[in-house]
Amino acid sequence: MSTEQQERRVFAVADVVPDYHRIAKHITAGKEYEVRGDTGTGFEFKDDAGSWHYAYWQGSTFLNGGDWRRVEREPEAPKAADKWYSADNETFNSDEMVDAVQLRASQMDGPITGEVITIYEGERGAGYSASQWTPDMVEYLGERAADDAGEVAYDWPPANKQQCAELQAAVEKVVEDWAARHKLEPTFFEIVNVREIKVRLTSEDGDFEVVDETAQAEGGAV
Repeated sequence: MSTEQQERRVFAVADVVPDYHRIAKHITAGKEYEVRGDTGTGFEFKDDAGSWHYAYWQGSTFLNGGDWRRVEREPEAPKAADKWYSADNETFNSDEMVDAVQLRASQMDGPITGEVITIYEGERGAGYSASQWTPDMVEYLGERAADDAGEVAYDWPPANKQQCAELQAAVEKVVEDWAARHKLEPTFFEIVNVREIKVRLTSEDGDFEVVDETAQAEGGAV
């Protein structure tokens, strides 16, 4: 599973709010107000009373109802769905049953109305960490050394258990830090408790009705 790149969210914060301004009566100093229609010069925001106003990023406190500054935040990650669906019990790439049904229907030849097909529903399981596929580093170094230098390198590196663990932990931390810094953490995860759902297609457009959802199936991944 992957998510599309989202734009950063923009907020306006009034560090100074004048008591004498009519708009300022519904503005809280230090509060972040989500912005819409940001032109770079000005913006719209909704005050505490629910009314929209236009203000300038740089302008007099009197005209703006506050002395505003811009704050940008990364978008919140969407909450992962608990149920995922597949047309083949291999790739669970939708959290909507209809998507799996229509995909399976599109793969069928001839009239499909009345046909009973099987789709699969699974639950989101454990995720993955970027470092869990890091190879055994001492073993890897030894194999590469033997490939390049031949039998003289067969016993290299002669590291003890503690030294092996130290190297492994250091490399795995580098991988985790690298993935986090570049937002490259795995976005896929295991699918568990998979069950078969049989549906009857009720139109040539992929409309359907569920006829049986009790059978169990093997798990998969997404």
